[in-house]
Amino acid sequence: MSSPLIIEEVFNDKDFSQTQLIKGEYDRCTFNSCVFENTDISNYSFLECVFNNCNLSNAKSKHTTLNDVIFRDCKMIGFPFRDCNTFLMAMAFERCNLSFASFDSLNIKGTQFNSCILESVDFTTCNLSRSSFKDCNLKSAIFEKSDLRNSDFRNAHDYIISPENNRLHGARFSKEGIHGLLSMYNITIE
Repeated sequence: MSSPLIIEEVFNDKDFSQTQLIKGEYDRCTFNSCVFENTDISNYSFLECVFNNCNLSNAKSKHTTLNDVIFRDCKMIGFPFRDCNTFLMAMAFERCNLSFASFDSLNIKGTQFNSCILESVDFTTCNLSRSSFKDCNLKSAIFEKSDLRNSDFRNAHDYIISPENNRLHGARFSKEGIHGLLSMYNITIE
């Protein structure tokens, strides 16, 4: 039995933690002010969807497809992106709180993070080449063996990135952010 295909529907102010969203493939749908907190959206497909002002904190996402999905003003604390279907995974984030989310081992090059809170996010062994972190808070974010080539950190803040343990060729940083690259060397920058 195949899952239903839902095309170009708009969902407003729905609490899917109370009434489960129908399992299926959502194509070009919009979710406005919806709650998915602590829900199980495993094996769902979201293709070219937009989530505006939604709460997806601690949702389960095993094999969930996120293809060309935009998240705006969403709360996604602890979201396990690493559990999602990685085939054609592509997302963009604007003004989202992604604290404690896990992107480890994903290939999400070219991802745009704009004005996001990325505190304690796990980017271990993640391919983030050509990504942008404009006006993002990266306090305690984990970058270990990450591919950050040609990524833009010029407007990001509070990051600590080891040049020895990450690929940084062509990455861009501001003078003000240089401390985040050198703090592990216990040197003074004036």
